[in-house]
Formats: sequence, structure tokens, C-alpha cells
Amino acid sequence: MLHELYSRMRACETLVGTWLYLNDVGVAEIVAGAELDFLMLDMEHSPTGFSDLRGMVMAIEHRCAPIVRVKANTPEFISAILDIGTAGVMVPRIRTASDAAFAVENAKYYPLGLRGMGPFRVSDYTRNMKEVLEQANEKQMLIVQIEHRDAITNIEEIVRVPGIDAFFIGPGDLSQSLGHLGDAGHPEVVSAIKTAVKAIRASGHPAGIALSNTGQLASWIAEGITFFTVGADFRFVLEGATNLAQSVRQIIGSGEPG
Repeated sequence: MLHELYSRMRACETLVGTWLYLNDVGVAEIVAGAELDFLMLDMEHSPTGFSDLRGMVMAIEHRCAPIVRVKANTPEFISAILDIGTAGVMVPRIRTASDAAFAVENAKYYPLGLRGMGPFRVSDYTRNMKEVLEQANEKQMLIVQIEHRDAITNIEEIVRVPGIDAFFIGPGDLSQSLGHLGDAGHPEVVSAIKTAVKAIRASGHPAGIALSNTGQLASWIAEGITFFTVGADFRFVLEGATNLAQSVRQIIGSGEPG
């Protein structure tokens, strides 16, 4: 199916989603019911593979828009994931305008690109083939990830590549490439992010960023960022289990009745 998230993203509405790393269809279904705008299914840093994605997308798609971060900027990853029926793909490790143009070639049909012709599930197994071929370039988004110092250096050229729908900043890898591993709040990292956001917004595109919590949400909105991933499925489980254990220990330790 084709999703309508693209129109809200292009209008630069403030959109919030979260990450799915745990590769569990039940977790995906639970989180999809939380009324977020989208869910980002990760293939780059999780065990999620092609055989897992279809079930997870089916569990999500009628309640929330599924986007997939692919493992690499290659046609065998990008086109197959779009063919499943995702609202879009996010391509990591874009460092140059050439990298970005190759992502467009893989993700978009002619005349923007040369995406392979096999949109079977997204077209309801060819029942809606005409609609998909006419609208996929618009409705199935290509988001490229800015997460390396080279991408900051080349940002003015990257944002001018036609066919990209949005840009997403990865503070973690960006901090590493700038020599501040794990310190996304370092002034040099924050300055690089602001440089990227300024160029992205000046080009008319929406800018996104990954946040671990809501603490910096308002400040990045003020900087012009309009879509966010906040937290992740494993964090929800971790925090819930930790809070439960701490509460139980406090009750037991204080001698209070249950």
C-alpha cells in the first residue's frame, strides 16, 4: 500500500516516530498502536532481515507508517524493501553527492531513477499497479542520512541532488567521525548539525534527527528540524523492566506491604 506520510513530511509538519530494533512482530504491533507518526525499522544495526520485514510491515501499516533504514546503499536492499510496501527507505552513510545520486537511482522509477520493476506487494499483487507506478516516486520517500564529517563538508552539493525527499542526521556516527565518539553534545558536533540543518532547510527539504529522549526536542524544533526518532523499542523494555525492579526492591527493602 502507498502511505500518505509523504505529504505531511514535505509540508514540514512536526512528526515523531521511534526505532524498532528488536525484530519482533509483536513488539512492532504494540508500538504501532501508540499513535506515533511513523516507525523506523532498522536493518543496519539489528538482526532484522528480508524474511522478517514483511510480517512487521503488515503489523504496522494500518496504524502507523513504516520506514526502513536499509543496510547499505545498494539496489538489492532498497528496491526490495520499497516493493514490500513501506512508506519509504532511509539510506545510511551518505558522504557525497554521488552517493546521494546513487540512492536516488535505486529508490526512484524513471525519470528520476532506475528502480527495479517488481512492486508486487505494494501494488496489492498488481491490483493497483497503475497507481503505484504513477505515484511511487512521490509517495514512497527516499531519506538520506547525514552522519559523517564528509557529508557536512559536501552538504551544499548533496542537498541539490534531485529525487531526495528528506534528510536525517545521525548524531552518533557524526560524533565519531568528528573525533568525539559518543559525545553528540560536543560543541563541534552541535555546530556541524546546525550547519547541515541550515543547508537542508534552505534547499526546501525537511530535516530529521535521532534523539534518545525528549529532552532536546523543543530546542531542535526551534533550529528547524521537523521530524524525529525518539527512543527505541529496546529502551522501552529496558526502562520498564528497570523501573519495575527498582520499585519492587524499594517496597521489599522498606518492609511495606505489596
